[in-house]
Parts: sequence; C-alpha cells; structure tokens
Amino acid sequence: DVQMPEMDGHTATREIRNLKSEIRNVPIIAMTAHAIKGDRERCLEAGMDEYVSKPIDSDKLFDAIEKLTRDPGNSGTTEDVSAALDKEILLKAFDGDWDFLKEVVDVFLSDYPRLLDNLRRAHKDSDSDTLMRAAHSLKGMLKNFQAEPAADVAYKLEKKGKEDNFDGVPQAIENLVGQLAELDKTLRGILDQ
Repeated sequence: DVQMPEMDGHTATREIRNLKSEIRNVPIIAMTAHAIKGDRERCLEAGMDEYVSKPIDSDKLFDAIEKLTRDPGNSGTTEDVSAALDKEILLKAFDGDWDFLKEVVDVFLSDYPRLLDNLRRAHKDSDSDTLMRAAHSLKGMLKNFQAEPAADVAYKLEKKGKEDNFDGVPQAIENLVGQLAELDKTLRGILDQ
C-alpha cells in the first residue's frame, strides 16, 4: 500500500531493494487509491515491479501476480528463451526422463499447428469458446517448455475468448505464430542432439 502509515510504500520499497539479502528481489506490487497521472511511474522508479490502483480489479491484480511469480529466467523474448533452452534445462524440468521429454515434445510438435488453425478459425468465425479452449491448451503446452513469452500471448488470447473480445486477436495470433516457429526450431534441434 503506497499510503502506509509510518513508512510509505515508496520508502519501504527503496529500503527493501537496498537490503543485502536475496529478499531484496521480492516482487512488489504497488496498490494505491491515488490513480493520478505520474503515480505509476513514481512507483516503478521507487523499485516496485507492478502497479494496481484501487478499487482493486481482481483480474489486473492476478495478471500482475502471475507476471511476477513466473520463473524470472524466462521473462525475455522467445529468442532469449530459445537461446537459453537446451537439452539439460529441459531434462531437469522433466526429472531427467529423456523418453518422456521426447514424447511431450513430439505431442507438442504434432498438436500446435492444429491449435493455431483453431485460433485462426475461431477468430474468423467469432467463436470465443474455441478461441479460449485452443489458447488454454497452447498455454499449458508452452509452460511445459518454459516458453513464458509465448505462454503469455496464449494467456491473453484465452482471456480474449473468455471476454468474447476479438480486439487485437489477429495480431496476437501472428505474434504467437512467430514465437511458435522459433520454439519449434529449438525443440527439433534438441531432439536431434
């Protein structure tokens, strides 16, 4: 809370960020009743990671929490994820089970083109239920491979389907197409190792 008594949120955040221990990296979300221009920027400059104004919109709060609690090593672009994603990282995520990893990769490589087609068809037909289900399936698959940027796009498409809102859907689908192509290439390279 930015307006805490005794020590305001800006000061508390600066104090936390200046600590010597790992606790200094704890995610901090600003929550304030003052939604005035420049307030968000001041909060971010103080070291806060996200900003939510009161009255709290639970969707915005949960989006902020999800964004901040994902694996911090996977917050970059798909190229960053692809460059960092190697056989050892994936094997560790799959408890060292190479056969299971190969099976999951094979399922992903065979299923994601169909799911992309479902997304495109859902947009063309204004079918929000299909958009939501296909995006949800893709999101789960992408999280298996720690492809967070692509999973975030799939999550946004899933929300669009839930809200029956097709604004920005074609652009999000094309963004996802590019990210999936990069991930496809990376995963095939890992299988060939």
